[in-house]
Amino acid sequence: MMSKLFWGFVILGIGAAANATLLTANFDSQAEGVNGSTLADGGITFSNATWNIGGTSVFVIDDASTPFFPGFSTPNVLAFGGYAPGPGSGAGRIGRFEFSAGVLSTTGALDVWSFGDFSTTNSITLVGYLGGSAVASFTTALVPSVPTPAHYHLSLATGTYDHFALVSSGTTQGGDSFLAVDNVTINTVPEPGAFMVLGLGALALVRRRRS
Repeated sequence: MMSKLFWGFVILGIGAAANATLLTANFDSQAEGVNGSTLADGGITFSNATWNIGGTSVFVIDDASTPFFPGFSTPNVLAFGGYAPGPGSGAGRIGRFEFSAGVLSTTGALDVWSFGDFSTTNSITLVGYLGGSAVASFTTALVPSVPTPAHYHLSLATGTYDHFALVSSGTTQGGDSFLAVDNVTINTVPEPGAFMVLGLGALALVRRRRS
C-alpha cells in the first residue's frame, strides 16, 4: 500500500512542477536603445509607461556595464525615456509602468535603483493585480542617492495575480522618480495541462487504494 501511495504522490508532484515556471527579465540579451511603448524580455511583457505629471514614456535598454548600479545583472538595465549610449548609464523619469507574463502568476519581484537626492520625498510601490483590482502591494521610501544610486528589492507575498505595476508617488517632481530596473521575476501558476495530470494522479491513487 505504501508503495502505491508513493507512486501516486510522485505522479502528483511531476504534474504540479511540469508547467510552473519562474520567468526572469534581465535585459542582457537586448541591444541598447529605444524599444517603444512595449518591451518583451524573458517571457515578461512591459507596457503602459506613464508620468504622473501627464503623458507617456518609452522603454529603453541602457548599457550599464561601467560599474554604477550595485547588484545589477550586467550589462543592461531597463530605463525610461532615454539612455546614455555606451557603457555609462543613467536613470529615466517614470511615474508608473506595468508588467505581466500573460498568465496567472503567484509572485512578482524586481530590483530598482533610484538616482539623485531630488526623489527623497517619494516612494515606490510594487502592486499585484487580479481582475483589475489591486490585491497586494509593497512600498519603500526612496533615500538620498548621490553619487551612487540606491538599490531596492521589491517583492510580493505568494498569491494569485494577472499583472503587476511599479508605481512612484510623492511630492517631488509631481510624484515621478528617476529609476532604472533589472532582474524582474514572475513565478507563473501551473497551466491547465498540469492540473489534468494532477487529476490523473489522484485517480490513480483512488484506484490503487481500492485494488
